[in-house]
Amino acid sequence: MRLVFLSRSLQHFSVYRNKITDFRPVLRHFSRYPPQQELTTATHNVTLTSSVIQPKSILPFSRTIFSHRIELVSKRPVSMASNSRDDELSIPEAKITKISANIERHDYYPQNEKRPTLLLLSWLSATPRALDRFRHIYASHGFNVVTVLSKPFHFIWPKSSEPLAQEICEYLISHTQGPIVVHGLSIGGFIYSYCLLHAMENKEVFDALENRIQGHIFDSLVVGELENMAEGVSKGSASYPTTRYVVQKVILLYFWLAHNHTIPHYDRAIEVFYNMPFRTPMLVYYSKIDTMCSNEAMENLTKTWREKYSLDVVPKVFDDTQHVFHLREHPDEYKEVLMNFLDKLNVHSDHIQVPSQL
Repeated sequence: MRLVFLSRSLQHFSVYRNKITDFRPVLRHFSRYPPQQELTTATHNVTLTSSVIQPKSILPFSRTIFSHRIELVSKRPVSMASNSRDDELSIPEAKITKISANIERHDYYPQNEKRPTLLLLSWLSATPRALDRFRHIYASHGFNVVTVLSKPFHFIWPKSSEPLAQEICEYLISHTQGPIVVHGLSIGGFIYSYCLLHAMENKEVFDALENRIQGHIFDSLVVGELENMAEGVSKGSASYPTTRYVVQKVILLYFWLAHNHTIPHYDRAIEVFYNMPFRTPMLVYYSKIDTMCSNEAMENLTKTWREKYSLDVVPKVFDDTQHVFHLREHPDEYKEVLMNFLDKLNVHSDHIQVPSQL
């Protein structure tokens, strides 16, 4: 019985092999029709289209053969703005230095006493490509960039943010010279609050940074109720909605169990943000539909900065963007507001010089 079955299997394989051989002239026929070249460099949305081809020789088991081609359709540009491709062409290659597990440096220009530095505090699970969107904007305007990579542990166990904040402040003081602009995204703002606390508790640190920090930009700050914070951590830690839901509930339970080691630290971080010891102009981005960034809390924060400390505050509110997606979804608006803000600070216009090499 097994021999009969094996014999029939070999016969079927022989027939199938012959059909594959018969397919070769059809492939030679298709080679006469090269795919249309409709790819463009500034697009990335993919659309699959199909067309029916009538070959000269048709296989016995097929009436028509479909040829599929991938065609890039211009729906959203990859570049940050309509003219950002020209800007990026003027950016020299960065010299990347890994300072520690959480800090890395991108030197686009030689360091000197006038060269501005961007302190970029990232959101959870930010990819290098996503962070490059921000770094390239600043690099095209003369900045070198120090990037702080946030980890969930820094937020879940707030005390772990203290040594990181100390490291950030010490590095800025000892390894940078010119004016500093701070750009904090999502939970990166929480890390920065510990930098503020460290500066307030150490007069020499405060004095060294007070006159050098020229402006603050905050994007999608995680503010509001504990649910907002737990949702922020879950979205930065898990990819699937079900997993995020479970992670969020576990974190809320953790907040309740470890109340004394978490909630007072969060309250302290929010308080130092409201009192903002470095009194500089502020630019804040947030969205009406961002559940992790309470609109009411952001309005109260910006109102306090204006009325209590007379700070120049520029809010940019989007109607339809998700958490930290503002630059990706609205690159032209985002960059225009940012460039106007930097022009107001006057820390970049006179310092742009692209050297041949670092």
